Amino acid sequence: MTKPIADWLVIGGGITGAAVAYELQQTGYSVILLEKSPRPENATSLGYGGLGFWSGRTSWWRTLAKESRDLHQSFAERWDTELRELPLLLTVDHEEDPTAITNQFSDCEIPPQWLSPKEAKSLEPELNISEIQGAFQAFHGQVNGFKLQQAYLREFQVAGGRVYTGAVIHLTPQNLSQQSSCPKWLITTHHTNYLTSNVLIAAGSGSRKLLDGLSLHLPLYFTEEQVLISQPQPLQLRTMVMSATLQRLPLETAIAKHWNTPAPDSLPAIIDTGAIQMPDGRLFIGQRTSAPKNDPSSPASAEQALRSQLRKILPRIADLPATLRTCQVTFSPREQPLVGPIHGHPGLYLFNGFTSPLLLVPPLARHFAQQLRGQSSHSLIQSLDTVDCS
Repeated sequence: MTKPIADWLVIGGGITGAAVAYELQQTGYSVILLEKSPRPENATSLGYGGLGFWSGRTSWWRTLAKESRDLHQSFAERWDTELRELPLLLTVDHEEDPTAITNQFSDCEIPPQWLSPKEAKSLEPELNISEIQGAFQAFHGQVNGFKLQQAYLREFQVAGGRVYTGAVIHLTPQNLSQQSSCPKWLITTHHTNYLTSNVLIAAGSGSRKLLDGLSLHLPLYFTEEQVLISQPQPLQLRTMVMSATLQRLPLETAIAKHWNTPAPDSLPAIIDTGAIQMPDGRLFIGQRTSAPKNDPSSPASAEQALRSQLRKILPRIADLPATLRTCQVTFSPREQPLVGPIHGHPGLYLFNGFTSPLLLVPPLARHFAQQLRGQSSHSLIQSLDTVDCS
């Protein structure tokens, strides 16, 4: 069976796909959103909802962060997304150099301020300050990412958008002439085919498989992420607690470098220590990151490693009952995410590779739709060239 023609078909129903589908529908396009699972467990559902409005280092990022703050405030008023702002404590252990970290933060829109252990403890009584030499303080936004995603999907359908469930098997070009008004792409699932003029791939780590099926090589990669998530707890954190030095970033650089070769043993999993509480009392405990297919650890040993690291900083939280959850998270080594048309393939677009999706996706999705209509004053969307991945 073949579904009717649509102007756009968006693949992926996470926060990226939901936001772009909503914005495209709002600007007058007919849009189909295709999600492989009726209950996806993706980075949106397993994320703590961080919004680093303070963290922009480039004019591009700062522009979007300011727009993002306004959009999230509007969404919170309309959709009850649990938006709030809390102190963020970025802890520094005794082996790290606070001066070097200060320099790294110096070009942020709002550089975090240094706190002594005693000052950090006054903000977060759960901290074990014997394990740190201090912390940097910023004010960090938080939103319920799942609620925001569901609101996007709901409002998308209210505006006339269509949501279907099905895993994409093939993307097949039909007519790639720029001048042709005929559908350019056939999307095949197990049960239904879809014809569309434009395809936007926003399928997280699944985007790699779709691009590979078209022999398209772009700098889009993914990691395996594990986090412990508790049930609502009476114990209350007053702040968000993270490490000031993220171990994930150098691991991502190494993963991209070795993507098409066997991952060396020198790419062990890393742990970024911290704990963040949602308004409903659930705790997100630690984050363990590994290269795909390069992690021999069992779930039990992964959980033990997360708890062991956190026990040094937040001992009472480290042993709370929690469930280990796993998902794949995409990234791009470029300074900007991969958002725009794919060069040489008319009607094919990518919206992926976000470091801070809940911060950047809402304003970028709006610019994407408006730029297609000639309504955006910013040139934030660029044509994407394939790269030599040999």
